Amino acid sequence: MAIVSGAAFAKTWTNHIGVGVGVPVESVKPKDGEGDSIFQAGFMFDATYIGVHENGFTVKAGFDTGALASDDVELEVIDKNETQTGAFVAFNFGAGYSFVRTEKVLFGTTAMFTYAYNQYEKKDVDYGEEGKFTNKMEFGTLGIGADVFGSLALTNHFGLYANLGIRYIFGGTAATEIAGEKVDADLKGNVLVLPSLGVMWRF
Repeated sequence: MAIVSGAAFAKTWTNHIGVGVGVPVESVKPKDGEGDSIFQAGFMFDATYIGVHENGFTVKAGFDTGALASDDVELEVIDKNETQTGAFVAFNFGAGYSFVRTEKVLFGTTAMFTYAYNQYEKKDVDYGEEGKFTNKMEFGTLGIGADVFGSLALTNHFGLYANLGIRYIFGGTAATEIAGEKVDADLKGNVLVLPSLGVMWRF
């Protein structure tokens, strides 16, 4: 009896796993309003899980990893116009509703929470008599917003998907280490955009 009940419950959910690529864009600014915003853009790989209940309730979680580049990150005193490139990761989760749930098409939206982290690093920066240093700048941001997603089935189990995520950055920190001196700052404001395209497996 328990086995039958468990099987019936399992059928009320449809699971989707997607993998794809995207172009993350992020702009952050100091909480106190002092200093300019830092704009970053890059490339990422995306992994997403979407669980859809038969009543439309939807849960969503994802992981992004890649690289960001910025002209606003300064890790050298002499060349302030050099573009810096650093690692990027983001963890996303939330819940919402799928408005279209047919054999061919899935379309919905979810409220989302995101933690994103990225780091820029430049080794062996020469400061003359002071020696050489590894300069770093790290960002850890918290964002809330929404995802709009859709998928198109090509077979019974495989298809294509697209996702657009937008987050308002409501908090975070920036840690900078230049020539051995460390400075921390709080972040608040601006936006993180996470668009992606890929393939999706439904089961």
